[in-house]
Amino acid sequence: TLLARFSPTMVAAGKTIIEAGKDNAWLWLLVSGRCSVRAPGGPIEVGPGAVLGEISLVTRKPAGADVVTIDPCTMLRLPRRDFDQVAAGHPQVLAELYKLVVAREEANAAEIHDVAEVVV
Repeated sequence: TLLARFSPTMVAAGKTIIEAGKDNAWLWLLVSGRCSVRAPGGPIEVGPGAVLGEISLVTRKPAGADVVTIDPCTMLRLPRRDFDQVAAGHPQVLAELYKLVVAREEANAAEIHDVAEVVV
């Protein structure tokens, strides 16, 4: 099953799990705790249920933001090789993640535009 491919991990507060500009090797699912997504438009706090790292996995580009744990976090992570296998075998999963990627990129672009208007 898909869930069996995820490995549970505990991450201490203050740890960077995704680093901007670097290749990301994992799809992360936040089970408990909070993380800060430090994107160009400003930091965003996310909690349980958040999916992290999907943009860099789907687009095959380096991560666009740092993701740092605020609290000790319980997370599930899926390695890139398993992500690729799931995407190949279950195109509907990839399609849903792609929709999430597009929505997040549009939201990020809107936030950057809003910040640019304030600065100008």
